[in-house]
Amino acid sequence: MSHRPLTPDEDPPKKGVLFCPDCGHESHITGDWIVRERPTRDIYECPACSTTILRRRRFVSLSC
Repeated sequence: MSHRPLTPDEDPPKKGVLFCPDCGHESHITGDWIVRERPTRDIYECPACSTTILRRRRFVSLSC
């Protein structure tokens, strides 16, 4: 994957920031998102409009 070079008036992309495609809310991944914990995944929802932003798989360690 190639990236185009930034122009002088552009800021570099923010790392670890999620954006809501419906309302434009943005926050760091550890920010104000509503996180619903499920047995196998975490579901991130927008605090402004309740849109599901991310479904992140949880890895559960099995102790022997």
